[in-house]
Amino acid sequence: MSVGRWGFLEVPTSNRPGYYLSYALRRGQPTRGVVAVKVNLEEAERAWRKLPGDVALIDQRGVVILSTREDLKFRPLLPLDALQRAEVLRSRPYGNAALQPLQWAQKQALDRNVQVIALDGTDQLASVRPLRDAPWQLMVLDDLAPVRVAARNTAITASLAMAVLLLVAVALRQRRRAVHQKLANQAALQAAHDTLESTVVARTAQLRAAQGELVHAGKMAALGQMSVGVAHELNQPLTAMRTLSESAGILLDRNRLDDVRGNLQRICGMVDRLARLTSQLKTFAHRSDLPLVPLPLSQAIADAQAMVAEAARKHRVGIEVDVQPATLSVMAEEAALGSVLANLMRNAVDAMQEAPMRTLRLAARLEEGRVILRVSDTGPGIHPDILPRLFEPFVTSKPAGAGLGLGLVISAQLVRAMDGTLRAANLAHGGACFVVDLPAAIAVIHNPPGSFPSNSDSFDSIAQE
Repeated sequence: MSVGRWGFLEVPTSNRPGYYLSYALRRGQPTRGVVAVKVNLEEAERAWRKLPGDVALIDQRGVVILSTREDLKFRPLLPLDALQRAEVLRSRPYGNAALQPLQWAQKQALDRNVQVIALDGTDQLASVRPLRDAPWQLMVLDDLAPVRVAARNTAITASLAMAVLLLVAVALRQRRRAVHQKLANQAALQAAHDTLESTVVARTAQLRAAQGELVHAGKMAALGQMSVGVAHELNQPLTAMRTLSESAGILLDRNRLDDVRGNLQRICGMVDRLARLTSQLKTFAHRSDLPLVPLPLSQAIADAQAMVAEAARKHRVGIEVDVQPATLSVMAEEAALGSVLANLMRNAVDAMQEAPMRTLRLAARLEEGRVILRVSDTGPGIHPDILPRLFEPFVTSKPAGAGLGLGLVISAQLVRAMDGTLRAANLAHGGACFVVDLPAAIAVIHNPPGSFPSNSDSFDSIAQE
């Protein structure tokens, strides 16, 4: 018995891609038969979907036979010639696929295996690696838009680096980010290659290695997102501080001391803003290990209400609190719960400054051993463009200088540390609603009188109120 042929085939009866090995059964002449073995490649394709970028496997005819993008499957990079079309028509390795060529064009070769290509009118970075013992190629596609944005941010940072020493550190961080991104792309390509080989040889062991690469790539992506946000938040006050400092020097020469004092006061305010940013970043990175204790929810709400009382009075916002039963308690950490409540109430007050009716409502009920606290307002609601990214760092609807976009991120992290969840949605009749779900201090089986109905008033139905 000897190995005859191997190949890729889309079987019409199953429509599942596979790797085929065939063995000729010979004992003298003629050949007595052929044994074919199929290795299912769907698991490898599912593993690729967790990797950064789009992964594609290209066969010897230049046809994409596996991909994390459905629109690329069974499409050649270039049109097939007459001989290839005749062979495909005879053997039907791709089933009934139309083999519509991709809109593919090479624009720039960066390395032997790295090039900039145009796919469907979009510039992408294509990293290609040939497979051992097979005339196939593994390719990873990365969108060039984030890389160009990072390059533009680096140029802006470099132009300001001579003014403030802190900007030098930001510029170095941006350069390190570019290096880390390149390493992450190479790691993703290696992980995809290892995943394919593991499918044919020993899939379990190689998948563990791929998981480690995925964790590393995820950390690098998070670091890159945070670096861009921090650079943006630092650049604005630092640029303004330089302008005010130069202006103060000119005003001092003209003996305009009151104007100089005003500039220095504005500089102090910007320094305070930078201090708040660094403080919130420390909170964002810190995970509290303090034990959870029973806390009366009414008292926690009253403490948070006292913190926002002045702002509510200034903007004529009425606050309504409805906790049933009044003795309702949650398992939480006191400082963390107070910070979350104060932040949600302060955001609601800010959102209603221009609203004709200004009412902040806090309602809490016990549901199956959990405390559901809803914080709603009568403001304009959350903008549809911001709502899906509401809990991402540096995402805010407030004007420049009024918010850093970290409050909700930190609040969500604090709630998760207390074994809870924080969600948000817009109400049908106007306004926004934030839902805090925390474990109750004393779990009960049945809801007490006056609690939320088990289905009709859940978070999923708040938009229909």
